[in-house]
Amino acid sequence: MNELPAELTEVDAKGLEAQRIDLRALYRTCFAEPPWSETEAQLDGFDDRLSAHLTQPGLRAVMAHDERGRLAGVCYGWLQPDRPPLDSPFYAALTAAVTDRLGSGAVSQHLAGGC
Repeated sequence: MNELPAELTEVDAKGLEAQRIDLRALYRTCFAEPPWSETEAQLDGFDDRLSAHLTQPGLRAVMAHDERGRLAGVCYGWLQPDRPPLDSPFYAALTAAVTDRLGSGAVSQHLAGGC
């Protein structure tokens, strides 16, 4: 059984940015191999995605470090407005991912506030 990390720390965007090198290495460790098997281009895109995420108002993160002080895990996010913009990259990716399964009408209706 794995032990819990030695330390959990809550940080803001500046604190997360300060760990960018370690975050990049951890991301590669987690997503280069199956089941994710990201390509080099996808792995290299992490820095740009992180930079965009760091600009989000109210971003908070919890970072886990092991007993040697190495980054072992991270979880971060930010609050969304009541009605997020439907033209955001998040909703574009979400729509693309579920349209084939649900149909474009159902997806559009749901994103517009209907069920």
